[in-house]
Amino acid sequence: MPNQPTNTSTLNSPLNPGRGQAQSLADRVAPVSMLIGLKNISLDRLVAETLYIYSFPHYLETGWLYELINQDLAMDISLHISPKESALALPELRRKLAQFTANLNDEADRGLVSNPELEANIQDIEVLREELTRGVAKLFSVGHYITLYAPNQSELKQAIRQVQTILGGSLIYTRSALLQAETGFLTSLPLGQDRLNQTQSLDTPAIASGFPFASAALTSDHGWLYGINRHNNSLVILDRFELDNANSLVLGSSGSGKSYFVKLEILRALMLDTDVIVIDPENEYVGLAEAMGGRQGTP
Repeated sequence: MPNQPTNTSTLNSPLNPGRGQAQSLADRVAPVSMLIGLKNISLDRLVAETLYIYSFPHYLETGWLYELINQDLAMDISLHISPKESALALPELRRKLAQFTANLNDEADRGLVSNPELEANIQDIEVLREELTRGVAKLFSVGHYITLYAPNQSELKQAIRQVQTILGGSLIYTRSALLQAETGFLTSLPLGQDRLNQTQSLDTPAIASGFPFASAALTSDHGWLYGINRHNNSLVILDRFELDNANSLVLGSSGSGKSYFVKLEILRALMLDTDVIVIDPENEYVGLAEAMGGRQGTP
């Protein structure tokens, strides 16, 4: 008998779980195809590349992620945090302290000018050792990963330069996941798996400096569209009735579109079955009421 074809449709990949079976959510969101390169991945009509942070300054400004989050870029930012046992972290700090001290003494013996970076590292380690010993601070292994998406290589490179410029202004430096494009992409997915494992040791205040993940976006789960946020091109969607005070005030110069804005808000409110009553002394809303099947009353 001729050889029968073997079914090889089952893949043990988080992107393709159980092909040939009933479609799961992962099947629906997974890309149709992936072309893996040295630094990036082609996903259907997009190109993706993952960056990881490998160097932080001695001091991090509070909210240093804010500017990056509010950029008009297609990206996923993934943060993986794992606590370190103080009993295991202290010997590591002692080794680093001995290494930095030896390097500093070696440079002094050779008559070199004092190295401020080494001196700062020694001071930081001594302070951290004291805080860990007293239980004031805790140490964590933290991985920061940024996966950028673009329709082509040129726009992807431009987005990468933009991210590196923003972070570089705070003395935070990144590298591409060279020869680990797929691993970096999987790390940035909401799977809770740090496959890239490019972590830095950060204490509690350093991690806290990246919180909260504030954004200039103003979006509610329900409501109607008001416009586009000019800071980051996100949609402004708001349901005023979810607020403690649903009142609003529309101000503007003559001819700036105040009446048009209010009429548009009324139309979008009616789409959500909201009852609307307009006090209209100048009969500006008669046409709108008639078009929407409303009623006009007179005192």
